[in-house]
Amino acid sequence: MSAAPKREFGEVAIFSDLGSAAVSFAFELVGKPAKGTSRQRAAFRLLALSEALKDEEETHALLVEPVRSFLDDVTNGPPGVNGRPLLFLASGAEPDDPSRHVTLVRPPDWTYEYEGEVTQLEVPGQRIEMRLRDSFCVFESGRIYYVLTIARPVGGTLDEYATIQFEQLSLEPERAERADYLGFEWAPGGTKPLSLVALANARLDGLRNAGADGVPDGINEILKPYGLISEAQLDEKLDRRRIANLCVAIEHEVLFAAAEHTYALFDRDREGAAPRAGARLARAEEKWAERTKAIPPKKLHAQPDNKIRRSALTIAGLATGVPDFPWQDDSEVHDSTRATARSTEGMLFTHPRFMLEIGKSWRSFRECGDDLGTCPYLLMTWLVCVHDEQTVAEMERMLEEMIYDPAGTLDRRPNSERFRAEPLADVMQLLKSASSPWGQKTGVQERNLSKRLQLFRWESIHRCGDMFRYPKEKGALAAIRDATGTAGRFQEVHETLDRFENLVEDVESLASSYAERRTNRLLGALAVLGLVSIPGNLNQGYDALVSQNAWTYAAVTAVIVLLLFGLYFLKRSGVPKD
Repeated sequence: MSAAPKREFGEVAIFSDLGSAAVSFAFELVGKPAKGTSRQRAAFRLLALSEALKDEEETHALLVEPVRSFLDDVTNGPPGVNGRPLLFLASGAEPDDPSRHVTLVRPPDWTYEYEGEVTQLEVPGQRIEMRLRDSFCVFESGRIYYVLTIARPVGGTLDEYATIQFEQLSLEPERAERADYLGFEWAPGGTKPLSLVALANARLDGLRNAGADGVPDGINEILKPYGLISEAQLDEKLDRRRIANLCVAIEHEVLFAAAEHTYALFDRDREGAAPRAGARLARAEEKWAERTKAIPPKKLHAQPDNKIRRSALTIAGLATGVPDFPWQDDSEVHDSTRATARSTEGMLFTHPRFMLEIGKSWRSFRECGDDLGTCPYLLMTWLVCVHDEQTVAEMERMLEEMIYDPAGTLDRRPNSERFRAEPLADVMQLLKSASSPWGQKTGVQERNLSKRLQLFRWESIHRCGDMFRYPKEKGALAAIRDATGTAGRFQEVHETLDRFENLVEDVESLASSYAERRTNRLLGALAVLGLVSIPGNLNQGYDALVSQNAWTYAAVTAVIVLLLFGLYFLKRSGVPKD
């Protein structure tokens, strides 16, 4: 950061014991197009793949079964049914294997800028031993995600500041390539701290070369043998652009009480029903106040004039990924702490770049921790939403290309012309050519149909359905789609495509009408020319007259032709023009 810090504070967390927490980053695996094709991926027949994997007993038991056994209970069918993806572990190594341990290294200070203010936080020296868990998620559309999960601190705990730092890796992906922002020491990757992106690349390289040690892994046992991934995709190094999204899961009773209390506190309709913070939440705030007494007011990361409870401000910061949460006002805290989905045991918050769920008592989170690292239901819901968002974004991109750049030439133009375009220029060209006396073949129909077909084949049909059958998971998925606007975006794209298709069909119909008229006129002219022979078939007296005077013959013929053309155009004059 170029600007010097204007404010310096000491970090003092109110929730300093977030021991049961997991952060999961989804990296999309995208490689170079396969030889002979322009596409970077192909669709997968997951239903057939699921059946085939059952015959691979060791692979199925170590990589597929630990996740499948949870998800089969809450979905309407196996992978491949109703858009459900195939989720499997990246490694079958034991939970305590060295390759599944990572150390989080937080630098001694944290500098950030919000609303024009540059702030530097003094971070207590932290080296937190954590568990590395990872998995792969394969969708029928051909999209493959590598999910890197860092979970459950061992010998240390996270706090709200460290959690927000993780969220910042997704909010500002360029930080994910900096080990000085957050570092990760991983023994197989050497002793030097790695950035998040470098850790993901090192881990993938380790999995790729792990076939010799006899431990099953997702790349060598599933992705490569079944043709789901190409060497080009494996050779392609990940970078910050491949971070699709982040999922944060925290099991903490006091934090849940704070989230629930904040939700009710800022809900005027339920003000009288606001639950009490509870003794443990009150004690947490008392402890925070006690710890801050020894810190000079100018060094404490707090806004003295802000009367909102510290716990409420913290929830707002976690839900938005904003480190400057002490400066949020009532409206900001109210808006940011509106949970997308709520239950008696959890509260779910959504952000365009991450999803956060805070649980009170989370059985699936604990039971699947050694294998997946987080709750399989939450992870599946999150990945489906990430996939659908990327799918509709690609549909919107293709639709924009159909409207503004049908010939694909904008990117090759100079900057002065690249950002201006004529909407539906090819359709207008077709309309203009339709009224031309000779007509023109523009290729608009074929090109438009080809693009609509590509959009439908590779994107539209691969939107995930409502795969969950129980109200909690089904309601959460529907609420997230509504909150993120994904469902509405799909509908708008399809409606625009329908209008576009109707418009092209109307122009095509008009062009056909013009062509038919031109053909009818040509046929009429040929018929008139044929009438020239009529005088030769008249009676003998007329023939004699014609033979005696050629000029009389020519005049009679001309009169007949002009009379017929006059009758033809007189008939056309009665047809409305509009």
